[in-house]
Amino acid sequence: MSIPAGWYPDPAEPETQKFWDGEQWTDPPESRTRPQDAPSSNAAVIPRVADMPSPHISSAAVPGDTGAPGEIFGNGQVFRLASHGSRLAARMLDIGVLFLLNLLVNGWLLIQLIDEIAPTVARVGRASSNGGGFELVEFSGRAEKLILVITVVSVALWLAYEVPALLQRGQTLGKRVLGIRVIGLNNNSLRLATALRRWAIMGLPTLFPLGCALVWLAIDGAWCLKDRPARQCLHDKAASTVVVDV
Repeated sequence: MSIPAGWYPDPAEPETQKFWDGEQWTDPPESRTRPQDAPSSNAAVIPRVADMPSPHISSAAVPGDTGAPGEIFGNGQVFRLASHGSRLAARMLDIGVLFLLNLLVNGWLLIQLIDEIAPTVARVGRASSNGGGFELVEFSGRAEKLILVITVVSVALWLAYEVPALLQRGQTLGKRVLGIRVIGLNNNSLRLATALRRWAIMGLPTLFPLGCALVWLAIDGAWCLKDRPARQCLHDKAASTVVVDV
């Protein structure tokens, strides 16, 4: 399906408009450039190289404000960018699903960890209540190993939950419920390398100390609030993906 003929922002000069006749930009472009004050859409256009061949076209979004909501082109179709609220709700639902999976898979390890650290925590609590002051809790070597194994298994579960789902239809369970999905700027269907890169920016930092991981995840997630024109989080930028309504 080809992109319909019409006026679109000039990738080389976003403040002007050029005419696409359905197969190519008109030549010479200077003679068909529409004035800046002519009516135009507020939607951000992200052309694909294969669909709109031109030495000035790239897979990146044309600079400019999308407005709310924005729209993008991809594979001859127009997609509406997903709202921040639907993306957050989908992520929270996915976190809930992952929490339940961790209870099933890591349940036995969690019980072992609680049994291992309970005496230490109880001793420190008694000392504090008796006026012994603050005491730093030091876990045993076995407790530290259990924490490491639980963390690695949790990250592996996240990888196994998210990447195959994105490869299949661009949707995790949370995104499916909220009616949104992930597409690539160069190709609507995601490739393995793209899905892995997108997940790695979110998932791998969780192997670092908890405080550092939480700060990074907060920055990554909040990035899309100010990003223009495609509302990309940092993991979207790394993988050249956007989240759109179905």
